[in-house]
Amino acid sequence: MGGLPDVLKDKENASVFMPGSIPELSSALEQMIVDIDLRARIAAESLLLAKNIFNPEVINKHLNDIYHNLLEDN
Repeated sequence: MGGLPDVLKDKENASVFMPGSIPELSSALEQMIVDIDLRARIAAESLLLAKNIFNPEVINKHLNDIYHNLLEDN
C-alpha cells in the first residue's frame, strides 16, 4: 500500500479493507449502501483529499520546494 495508510482513514475518507478479502469488501460495500451519512462523509472528505493532497499543482509545489531546499543546502 505504500504511503496510503498515512492518508487513507477508514470510515473518514475511505473504506479500507484487506486486499483480497471478499468478506471485508462485502461488509464495506454494505456499510456504504445502508449508511447514507457515512457515504456522504467519505465522499466529502475524499474530495478534500483529492483537492488538497493529490492535486498535481500541490504536488508540483511540494517537489519544487524540495528541489529549492536541496539547492540552497549545497
